Amino acid sequence: MDNCGYLVFANTSTERRQATALAYSLLARNPDSLISVCVPDLNVFESEYEEPFDNIIEYPYDTHDITRLNEWQAIYMTPYQHNIVMSAGTLVLCDMDNTWEYLLDNHDLCFPTTVKNFKNHDILEDPRFANYKLNSLHSVYSNMYYFRKDAQQALDYFKLSDPYYRNYAELYEEILAKHHVPDTFDPNMSASISVTHMNILEDVRPLYTGLFTYTDMIGSRFYFSRDIPNWTDYLNVWPSTDGKIKIQNYAINSVLSYHEADFLTNDIFHEQQTYYRQQTQ
Repeated sequence: MDNCGYLVFANTSTERRQATALAYSLLARNPDSLISVCVPDLNVFESEYEEPFDNIIEYPYDTHDITRLNEWQAIYMTPYQHNIVMSAGTLVLCDMDNTWEYLLDNHDLCFPTTVKNFKNHDILEDPRFANYKLNSLHSVYSNMYYFRKDAQQALDYFKLSDPYYRNYAELYEEILAKHHVPDTFDPNMSASISVTHMNILEDVRPLYTGLFTYTDMIGSRFYFSRDIPNWTDYLNVWPSTDGKIKIQNYAINSVLSYHEADFLTNDIFHEQQTYYRQQTQ
């Protein structure tokens, strides 16, 4: 689709490797995609990761060590009119055409309000959002979101995100009950605060949750029978040479937000790379 592209933010070498696997997975199934990786310094970008990107873009303003704290700059650095921002720890295992058609027809800015577990079931009671109502916050997810560069609503959102992201610790302490303040930056919470304060939930939520959503492995973890730090310690992952991924016995045919860096083994990385090259020869 004309002037539509993906932005991925990557500060570290691990994130740049993740972003590259994301780009391979996306292009294998959506060969006309435009993908830009956003980084703090062009000089440290590894040449081995350049292949799938049409742009490598340096942050125009200052850089924060927490990668996602730099996302307030997205609207100022994107070369695209229509944008989907994805966190680096993601694979796209599906065709995105219908998603783009829906977003372009219905939104200037859009966030998922429901995500799925690895069994493809909606996560209806997410413990991460348990205290949102108590603090008068709407809840949105932010590992994948859409914005239109020339839309006033999107510009207003990123303008507000600038001070909210820079001063997130003070913001959390000001608006949240003391025992609800997270220990570090929470991208879902910060996006939810901005959406709430702008009073735009009805504009930015999908008309139907399934139209814009993703598989969230952090959300999946909360439904395990025991508490474990990483979902990869508990569930089996089965990659294949055709770029497919199974978690336990469930084939993942969606946008997969895996989060844990150890998920992206050398086998999974090279299988996404090889499948991309096979599909685009």
